[in-house]
Amino acid sequence: MDENKQEEVTQPTREEILATAREENKNGDEREKQCFAKAGTLAFSTGLLIAAVILIVTSIRSDRFPAEIMLMMCGMQAVQSLVVAHGYRKMRKVYLTLGIFEVVCSVLFIVYWILQLCGVV
Repeated sequence: MDENKQEEVTQPTREEILATAREENKNGDEREKQCFAKAGTLAFSTGLLIAAVILIVTSIRSDRFPAEIMLMMCGMQAVQSLVVAHGYRKMRKVYLTLGIFEVVCSVLFIVYWILQLCGVV
């Protein structure tokens, strides 16, 4: 037998390369997912910051408590906590409890806001 005999290396065909790429990207591009996650986090933080500024300015400038802003803030935070609780196993009970508390706060702010609109409060 010839010891210098080299094994034949076959190059993958175009179709095989495309099939492999499709399989790897079946659940979406990882970079795209990271970009959307980062954008969502930044948008959420910016929304909470703007809502906090509006809440503070409205509370100082008028005699009415801006329940709709608190509703928005609690609602956003509740959704985030519940989504994290769904996907993050390590501290699931903490995030689930926090999310439920924030949903309850949101409901209370809805009731308070409706009472404000009706002129009761």
